[in-house]
Amino acid sequence: MNSFMLMLGRAAYVEPGTSTNPIVIFLNKVLEWLFDVTEMINLPSYALALLIFTIIIKVLLYPLAVKQMRSTRDIQKLQPKIKALQEKYKNNPQKMQEAQMKLYRDMNISPMAGCLPLLVQLPIIWFLFSSIRNFVPANPEFYNFFWISDLSMPDSTIFLPLLVAASTFIQQFISTTNRQDPTQKSMLIIMPIMIGFFCRSFPAAVALYWIFYGLLSGIQQFIINAKGKREDAKQAAIEAEQERILAEEKAAAKAAKAQNKKPAANHKQHKPAKTESNEEVIDFSDEAIEALENQIAELDKKWAPPGSELAIQLADLEDALRKAQEAKAAAERHALEEAEAAVENMTEK
Repeated sequence: MNSFMLMLGRAAYVEPGTSTNPIVIFLNKVLEWLFDVTEMINLPSYALALLIFTIIIKVLLYPLAVKQMRSTRDIQKLQPKIKALQEKYKNNPQKMQEAQMKLYRDMNISPMAGCLPLLVQLPIIWFLFSSIRNFVPANPEFYNFFWISDLSMPDSTIFLPLLVAASTFIQQFISTTNRQDPTQKSMLIIMPIMIGFFCRSFPAAVALYWIFYGLLSGIQQFIINAKGKREDAKQAAIEAEQERILAEEKAAAKAAKAQNKKPAANHKQHKPAKTESNEEVIDFSDEAIEALENQIAELDKKWAPPGSELAIQLADLEDALRKAQEAKAAAERHALEEAEAAVENMTEK
């Protein structure tokens, strides 16, 4: 994002007041209207109007920022599993790609989901940057900021570029997901210095916008991160509770199967799943499913004529496997519902 801003900073430049782009003209009118608002509250200032302008933009783009950050975090969580797949299929790139895509599908994650919100934001930011750089104020006597007498000119001191570098560092520091990564660690230092250096030649209004944008982005990212941590903690609690309930159901089903009877009445809440066609208790433990799969694999190696005893045995095993898998899926859904309800109750208390 920051490198993109450097590129568009040069690409967006035309002589101030000469832009014919209707979107740029509209945004300039919005900035003038916000200046009128500052006059109404007896604080006439284009710098204040620029701050309000930036806040409005960040609020409008907040849903996209949340979506992008959530997708980034989801993919980050999958990194250990992805690394395991890369190690497992390091000699078979095609198989590795298929396994990764299956993992994304199973976790309901799209690898491109994090890019889409960013792609939507880029043209918006381009027009904003262009409108501010080509803005000509209707009241130039208020187009100043403390020591800067004219925001259309670059800051003659080093203070504004330093503030730009500092705000960029704060934004990146909060949003960087892995500060131990050498690439991200180096960019955390290099990018703020580069942007601060280039802002020396930008109009002070652009530098001021970038400071506001960077600080607000940092605050926004802090809020998103805090919300994400709460969601992660809640999800971890749900998964732990689901695992506990599912383990109880598997144990109850396995014990009932071994004793050839249904679970006792006190296990009613954690009853094992049953098929719709009968009332038999099904052992859907991982060991039972794996045993059925192994038996089917062994029989598949043999030739079984239709109607033969071997073919009937194979069909029975396949039917038992199907029922076990259905029972496991039903138990997992039941455990998830109970886990979510239990966590919600704990949260309310």
